[in-house]
Amino acid sequence: MKAYFYILITLIIFTVLMLVYGNGLAQSNIAACDNFDSLYNVVKSGKPAVYNKTAWIEELSLIEKSTISVYPSGNMTASYKVVINIDDINEGVYSSSFDEYSMLEYIVKGCSDFGSKYKNFNKTSCWFVAESPEDILETAKFGITFGIDNKYPLEGSLVNAYNKL
Repeated sequence: MKAYFYILITLIIFTVLMLVYGNGLAQSNIAACDNFDSLYNVVKSGKPAVYNKTAWIEELSLIEKSTISVYPSGNMTASYKVVINIDDINEGVYSSSFDEYSMLEYIVKGCSDFGSKYKNFNKTSCWFVAESPEDILETAKFGITFGIDNKYPLEGSLVNAYNKL
């Protein structure tokens, strides 16, 4: 009897996930974009995309490695699930190949404790549902900006790390 209950719960969870995220979970072909124009065009065409970013945080001489992944909603609305992963933040040396803005630029500029607690953001992530490719492009280029933070509710371990500052 217990086994049937677990199977039923698993099927319900799977069904809910498929309804919420549509084909995004079933698609394995995620376009790896190497620039912002490519990311914008892939997203605008309704396909999932990922952009890997390495950025310089000048104020603290830190290097942030992050990833932004975008999945179309899969339903009739023009919305996109945006997942931001902060893969690594460490001290380093500037390179001209780095992106100008980090995903956490807004947090760095607004939090005096960030310099001593930046390691708390390693391996964290957050997500939100964006309404437009333009908002996704803004996030990819400039990170989590004041505008994005105020427009969309962000969820995830990155938000938890920020709230603990």
